[in-house]
Amino acid sequence: MFDRKIIDELKVCKGYSIALLTTFNFEINFFERCILHTLHDNEIRKVEIFVDSKELDKAIYENRENNLNKKYVVNPISIKSAFHPKIILLLGEKKAKLIVSSANIKTSGYTLNNEIYNVFIYDEKNQNNLNLINNAIQFFCELNKISYYIDEDIFNSIKEFVYTKKINDNNDIKFIQNLEIPIIEQLTNIIKEKIESIDIAVPYFDNKLLAYKDLQEKFECSNINLYIQNGKSTFPITYNQENNILKEERIKPYYILKSNDKKNFYHGKVFRFNTACTSYILYGSSNCTLSAMSKTYKNRGKHRM
Repeated sequence: MFDRKIIDELKVCKGYSIALLTTFNFEINFFERCILHTLHDNEIRKVEIFVDSKELDKAIYENRENNLNKKYVVNPISIKSAFHPKIILLLGEKKAKLIVSSANIKTSGYTLNNEIYNVFIYDEKNQNNLNLINNAIQFFCELNKISYYIDEDIFNSIKEFVYTKKINDNNDIKFIQNLEIPIIEQLTNIIKEKIESIDIAVPYFDNKLLAYKDLQEKFECSNINLYIQNGKSTFPITYNQENNILKEERIKPYYILKSNDKKNFYHGKVFRFNTACTSYILYGSSNCTLSAMSKTYKNRGKHRM
């Protein structure tokens, strides 16, 4: 599960002409050496990255010799908190590939960390992901509107792809982002059954467990289990002990992931909402923080997917 890397998915991406990416942290050398090179090898020449503006400033300061806006477009997103989604959308005339992940475009994110990602393909044999792909395209269109540099070239090209005008309602997978509506509000609209328990495996938490409290209240569920990596999670141990918020048995600590026996930093973000008969999984870039789960980017929320 954690041994296959996103870069492996990019190596087998023939038949696409456009690549759209998002990231919070950005390591220019790694991107140009590994990702851009791989995309170009697969004849993908139109490449655009949307990056948190403050993190992009740091990246440029650390690497002044680069090919930004020469061989690819880098578009800074400036919001009150942080621009945080990590997705890749590859588009071709008759096919598309969407990668939703927890990985930033860095050496650590793509090679060292234990990250979570999933791949959704649309082509003639895989029609069910059509709405998911088009929702991702719309997400990037909205980013383009609020970015520093409005790119008409790439987005006019996308309009020519025939599948952007089609609809398919066969897939119950949802593309969730918090441009306008908080993630937790969208989840309560999607999940109609009573939640029996919630499992959370993320590295970062509020220092007063505000998102945890909001989840508990919104879903009327006190049966919440946390899976945290000892020494690497920001779970507020002292605050929790002083305020007796989570019982000890609800916290499942670990050092090494059994799936690959590695101590590498677990950077994945997964929430599982369990009902009496099924489970709903939320994954992507959202940590268990109030800005990620309970706010939009307009009211100081971290922009997530």
